[in-house]
Amino acid sequence: MNRRDVLATMGISLSTPLVGCLQTSNTGSENEEQEYEECYLIEIQYEWFPQDIKDEVDTALEEGSYETDTLLFAEAVDAEESYLVVNDTPYEPIVETSNETQTLELHEVDVIRTPEPRNIRVHNDDDRKHEVHVELTNGETFVAETITLDSGEETELEATDRFGTYNLSARTLTGHGAEEYDYRYSISDSTRDAYVTITEDEVRVSHTESDLEPCSWDVTGSRFPN
Repeated sequence: MNRRDVLATMGISLSTPLVGCLQTSNTGSENEEQEYEECYLIEIQYEWFPQDIKDEVDTALEEGSYETDTLLFAEAVDAEESYLVVNDTPYEPIVETSNETQTLELHEVDVIRTPEPRNIRVHNDDDRKHEVHVELTNGETFVAETITLDSGEETELEATDRFGTYNLSARTLTGHGAEEYDYRYSISDSTRDAYVTITEDEVRVSHTESDLEPCSWDVTGSRFPN
């Protein structure tokens, strides 16, 4: 059973990812409850947490699990899609709800995975048909395909869902000589799909990237400056 199945089975409520911060209720009570907004990233660093969530994580790591009636970690992290990194080690969080209590477990994993695999979009921008060979490797081969595209045609190749740095190479078998175009392609929160574009004179390889801020939480309700 995967994390999505576990959460669905246990009835966890999943909300839309937002920038991480801390909100304080305005009830006027002396025992106001603090509610954390959910971090919008897949890879979440332990150092970003306020101390109360660090305490929950520390207990889960030291004792194998942490049980409470209100799990702050579950408010701040999308346990279905995000991973926690502690001292460069990634963990898959498992949150279960039973008898009005919530339990956090952290399972060490080898890789961080995106909810959906990234794609390599191959577009023929030349005015003639081309045959192009595309490879994605990092010691292991994830893509090795040869495709034929008419002028103006585009297709998508599924890359991988694994965070990491890869060598993306492309070459045409119908022109541009025997030159192979190599490109360093990283899959992370900030990167998206990769692109291979065939023109009359060359093959171009690129990818899209966003400038993302790390999540942070402040007991006053404000974001920490980054």
